[in-house]
Amino acid sequence: MKTFSQGIKKLADFHLKSTKRKLNKLDVSRCDIGKIGFYELIPVLLRTESVILQGHRLTPLELKELSTKLVELEDRELKTLDISSCSLNNESMPQISNFVMYLENLDLHNSEFGVESMRTLVGAIQEKGVGKLRSLNLRLCKLNDECLEILAEIIPSIASVTLSSNNFSGISAVKTLCSKIENSDKVQLRYLDLKYSRVSQDMKKSLGEVCKKLNIDLKVW
Repeated sequence: MKTFSQGIKKLADFHLKSTKRKLNKLDVSRCDIGKIGFYELIPVLLRTESVILQGHRLTPLELKELSTKLVELEDRELKTLDISSCSLNNESMPQISNFVMYLENLDLHNSEFGVESMRTLVGAIQEKGVGKLRSLNLRLCKLNDECLEILAEIIPSIASVTLSSNNFSGISAVKTLCSKIENSDKVQLRYLDLKYSRVSQDMKKSLGEVCKKLNIDLKVW
């Protein structure tokens, strides 16, 4: 572990000294970088276009530090952030909501969010705008019908939304989603994934008709 931590520090020091260099991609998924290693990496993460932290247990304090630095830095390079399978939950969402609009692609799959998390996320995007966000992955996040109804407010504004393997079984939630997409002034949505989410056949058909009319690629097996 000590050797790995030392390697993280060397990477951070080298990268920060190379003021004209930036990384295209950094993948430390499933690496036990630890709390110290994560803090050492934050300046590097912000100067890297695509970062994969999948499997690192992110604490609220770590997320707060990342959020603060990301919002403060004007010349940030970070565009794609994968923090899936990072033990994220309702306590994590306020920090995530602070920086979501500064990213182009955000992967939060395999987390445990509820209604309060979705209200926080949607509220932040409605207040500050969708910003640069083009892709949002909330697959396998234990979302229910009420979560879907809340998310329906912002789904039309995001180019790619993945919501597969959640618990959407009610008619009302899908009807709300159809209505929001169909009546949106400017639909940015081009890809919507609702596979393995227990949506009824009738609702699949209704949603399919709306998406077909607007040239949206719908996955809803």
